[in-house]
Amino acid sequence: MSKQEIGAREFAWAVEAVCSVLRRPFQRELVLQQFVAPHDAGMLAHALDALGVSAEPGKLKLAKLKAQPFPLLLWLSPRPPVSPTTEDAVQTTSEPAAQSPSEPVERSNAAVPALVLQADATQALLIEPGDTAPRVMTLQDLQARYLGHILRLATKVNPGADPDNEAVQAQSRRFGFGWFVLALL
Repeated sequence: MSKQEIGAREFAWAVEAVCSVLRRPFQRELVLQQFVAPHDAGMLAHALDALGVSAEPGKLKLAKLKAQPFPLLLWLSPRPPVSPTTEDAVQTTSEPAAQSPSEPVERSNAAVPALVLQADATQALLIEPGDTAPRVMTLQDLQARYLGHILRLATKVNPGADPDNEAVQAQSRRFGFGWFVLALL
């Protein structure tokens, strides 16, 4: 899965979403400067690692999704295009969509990350790029787009360094023959 390409927008969204859920500091511009395209799952794991999030890649059957620790990142195929209504079709033909020159056109074969927040035996609560709020998706609908790969996410625990630790250990050293050896040398 690490060779599956991810669009730049989806890469930045995935890092931002994971950092938001796990309460890690994040700045989009800095991440995109440090991790330049082409993006893939391996680069996403490396970016998350640099931000203090452990991202362990793996494979998972959706039947076992409910037993996983959340949040986790699933890889999905892109959403099928939604057929526009007749009013939308008239607007799109009369007005071309404005594309920012700084944003590259995304490839249709790129994997889409989805952040799963909770799941049970029949449905999952997830967020995809472009969603404004989490949504519930049945496991049957999810299975149709699921690519079989996940990233297990966890905040890294960084034990703080105690400068007084050596002093405390020296004071609590047992009195014995060792005390005299140091004095004799």
